[in-house]
Amino acid sequence: MTKKTTAFFACFLLVICLISSMFPVAAKADVMVYVSNGTDADLGTLAVGEKLDIDISTGVDRSKFYNAWTPTSSLPDPYWTSSNSAVVEITDSRKGILTAKGAGTAIITATFTFSNPAKPVQLFFTVTVVAKKTTPSIVRYGGGNRYDTANLISSGGWPTGCTNVVLVSGTSYPDALIGAPLARLLDAPILLTSGKELETTLLNQIKGLKASNVYILGGESSVSDKVRTSLAANFKKVERYSGGNRYDTALIVAQEIDKLNGFKAKHVFVATGSSYPDALAISPYAAMKGYPILYASIADANNAITYGYLASDMDVAILGGASTVTTDFENTIKTKVKSVSRISGGNRYETALSIAMTYQKDFLSNDIVLATGTNFPDALSGGAFGGKKGLPLLLVNNNTSLPIAIETFIRTRNPSKIYLLGGGSSVSEDIVKQITG
Repeated sequence: MTKKTTAFFACFLLVICLISSMFPVAAKADVMVYVSNGTDADLGTLAVGEKLDIDISTGVDRSKFYNAWTPTSSLPDPYWTSSNSAVVEITDSRKGILTAKGAGTAIITATFTFSNPAKPVQLFFTVTVVAKKTTPSIVRYGGGNRYDTANLISSGGWPTGCTNVVLVSGTSYPDALIGAPLARLLDAPILLTSGKELETTLLNQIKGLKASNVYILGGESSVSDKVRTSLAANFKKVERYSGGNRYDTALIVAQEIDKLNGFKAKHVFVATGSSYPDALAISPYAAMKGYPILYASIADANNAITYGYLASDMDVAILGGASTVTTDFENTIKTKVKSVSRISGGNRYETALSIAMTYQKDFLSNDIVLATGTNFPDALSGGAFGGKKGLPLLLVNNNTSLPIAIETFIRTRNPSKIYLLGGGSSVSEDIVKQITG
């Protein structure tokens, strides 16, 4: 291959990668399409009978493309082919118009032929066709406050009641998030308290669930002894798991998870203890699998608590970038465990999406949970709920439209239900319309 050809091909791939952030492609029937990484990109999901009109040049400054190769040339139209015309038929091979014919997956090839160099350049795209696309039903759990929202989530997730409930402070996040795997093993919802005294609504909710046992996470500064005493007067068993701080409490909860599992964990998640989004996003999956969540800190004294739990046969997944869990922490635990991986994105929303995409084949349903990424209260009970139902949890921001990557993930999963945690101030109706409209 000549130097000119090599330079062109590198430039071509660079521009195609740029397309991922520069368009969605024009599509019918509300099918959002994007090129994720240039080659081998996913064009999303179509239903039988739907058509898709692909225009690779949309949103691209073509002059930047072909001037990098030769100023006098132009980008030719590709020739489109399908690996399986029974699944996807190319209606117009020059314009890139596709028609979904039957359920399955097809590889769509766009071949660009240039006079110089003569060797064609090909891009490969996958298209998944489903027998029927559904408009998801929306289930919103939004109460007048965070405590009412948690009660609604527990009633929705455990409609016939439960034996156990997990109780945490509704004014902070650490105990609730590391408590999700424990709650799943106990088949328990997570309920919230202000921590000062036992609220009547909380007492009635626990009784309405027909629970006998209450497990408190956090010390007396989170859930007071007055609350514990009141619970003990009404229920068969009240037990508290707490440590000197959030890192120590996470360790104690992890040890209890091991007891319930009957073995020490082989898979562990680590998130920063200084903010909630990454731990929240992993909590449903960790709950579903029964894997502990531990916290990392900037302070070595706190990290020593986490280090002490780790073992040489463990696989550890770090959540978030180096600004949340440092490379020093990562390098240290690499000497202590079997393997270390990291799941992260450019921000909390992308990290939550990366988590969902990493484990998407493991979830028990195509349904999805949405929570706000700007505040934690309404989402605190979401880990136990998502873990029970086996669903991924994505974060949204009411101040912006849903990013195309998240929207495409949702549409590709083709969920029958989408669960919203909190009222319209947490997950807006505009976001709902973007998904279902």
